[in-house]
Amino acid sequence: MSDVEPVMSAPQRIAWIVYGVERAEVWTSEERSFPFEGKEILYRPETETEFADLSLSYAYGEDIVSYVNTIRRFLSLLSWLYDAPIRITGGAGGSGRGRVSKPKLLAKVIGREPEILPSIDDRKQLLALAIYRNALNTSYSPFSFSEFFRIVEIGISGRGRRGWIKSALSQLPSRGEFKDISALERLRELREDPEAKSDIASYLLDRGRHAAVHGSHDPVINPDDLRDTVRLAKDLPLMKYLAELCIEDELKVKCRDEVVWKASRDWHSAMDEIFSSKR
Repeated sequence: MSDVEPVMSAPQRIAWIVYGVERAEVWTSEERSFPFEGKEILYRPETETEFADLSLSYAYGEDIVSYVNTIRRFLSLLSWLYDAPIRITGGAGGSGRGRVSKPKLLAKVIGREPEILPSIDDRKQLLALAIYRNALNTSYSPFSFSEFFRIVEIGISGRGRRGWIKSALSQLPSRGEFKDISALERLRELREDPEAKSDIASYLLDRGRHAAVHGSHDPVINPDDLRDTVRLAKDLPLMKYLAELCIEDELKVKCRDEVVWKASRDWHSAMDEIFSSKR
């Protein structure tokens, strides 16, 4: 028998990434874990002084960027499904699972529960959902408009973009009577606008996207000119509709109408069904 003592391996050192979130409409009032992209995302509800948060543990030496990006993709998918901004309010990390404090008391938003959570791994789909969440999270209409237009650029090639927008706008009256009322109202206004009615697709591109992004373009959006900001704010629902149509029809992300919402069901059983296929 050997007299050599067995070598005991040192325990693995674990660290945490924590993201505080605001407007988290899908959250429950109890701690939960969500299997996502092969990892377990942990959720804690908000308190009177702390934001709700999502966290992942990782071993020291692992690539932290991949864990951060997993949480962000999770939020982007939920933001798309709920058509609501989910803003990252701050972060914490280290050897302990810290909390992100609130600057003031915030009202809790009562949400709905998804019956189906789509699985997404396509690069263009993931990028479009990330931009969509970013567009919802800003209150500055020129930036939101530009972000929604970027989604159309992801799904539609440059030469075909104007034609696709014209076709998409022609569908709006039949699709929008109940879903896109503000976009439909703006479309009707633009059809009476002498500067836009002849080619609304070109109007959205030239007086919207290019004017908001390029400083040397004529016309250009002046943030201090109320006429510019009001006009673009009116155009925003129309651009949002085009971005959503591109995500659904061109990038083939499951649309909200395909997701069955059952708010009356028990949260735990609903979420167990959603994530059971991913374990």
